[in-house]
Amino acid sequence: MRLSHPSLYILLCVFFLTLLPDLTLISVSYSPARVKTALEGSKVHLECGVITSDPDVKVEWILPDLSLVEEANEKIEISEKGGLVILNGSLADSGVYHCMIRSKAGVDLMPLRLSIKQRSLGPTAFNGQKVTVEKGKSLSLHCDVASVQPSQTLWYMPKNQVLHPTQKTKKAEVFANGTLAVRKLTLEDAGEYSCLASNLYGVDMLSHVVEISSDGTLVLNKVTLADEGKYTCVARNSAGDDVKDMKIEVESQEPFINAQAGCHFRQRNIPVQSLQLFWFVNTVLPGGGDGVPSTNHQ
Repeated sequence: MRLSHPSLYILLCVFFLTLLPDLTLISVSYSPARVKTALEGSKVHLECGVITSDPDVKVEWILPDLSLVEEANEKIEISEKGGLVILNGSLADSGVYHCMIRSKAGVDLMPLRLSIKQRSLGPTAFNGQKVTVEKGKSLSLHCDVASVQPSQTLWYMPKNQVLHPTQKTKKAEVFANGTLAVRKLTLEDAGEYSCLASNLYGVDMLSHVVEISSDGTLVLNKVTLADEGKYTCVARNSAGDDVKDMKIEVESQEPFINAQAGCHFRQRNIPVQSLQLFWFVNTVLPGGGDGVPSTNHQ
């Protein structure tokens, strides 16, 4: 993922000099760019962090559509310290906000990038892998980000648990290079895994679907037409191999309002008893370093 937009500062300078022709730009000591990420439906606080004893200093906010916040409304509030509070964040609230500090000496501007993430992603939002991992095993997902500073990179796990780089929990860890590692997977670890990177100039997200198999059964969630095809289960032990084939046909349906809709498929259980189970989708999937076929379904 790469985030950059070098022409943004030029456009902003032209806009603000047009909006405020009689004011002189002044500089302050804090960083001129910040980034923040929040979940859809949550309350979002954007702060300027201005510390002053000058009673004539006034803090105002400019929204991503370049309109000036003049007073609080049902969507926005202004805190006692001059911070902007978005009461119920939505995807439409994503963008670059500007904190404007007015004083007798002039005006200073601080841009802040706000990115709102959906609580539940639609099928078209998954641009990464569809991975099936056996219960009890470990999972690694990579997120290599190229970005100008300052920037923010974080992982959203199932139930929208958030992990930042170098952050570690009892079973999950994000390394400095952005790779997420989850150990001793359980059925509760199945779901959406999204790496979100943002800086002042934009935001990018890489989203994966992880499915957990407890007994060698391949489970397909959020089935699409791309999942159609021949599936082969290979059961292997010291006595040899046993192979079972199954064909999946996906039936598309027209949309329904206030009812569950989408794609449906028919599946038969495959009774096999073996020490190892491997799945092949249409073609043989790439093997791991030990020569054993992978259980990943892409």
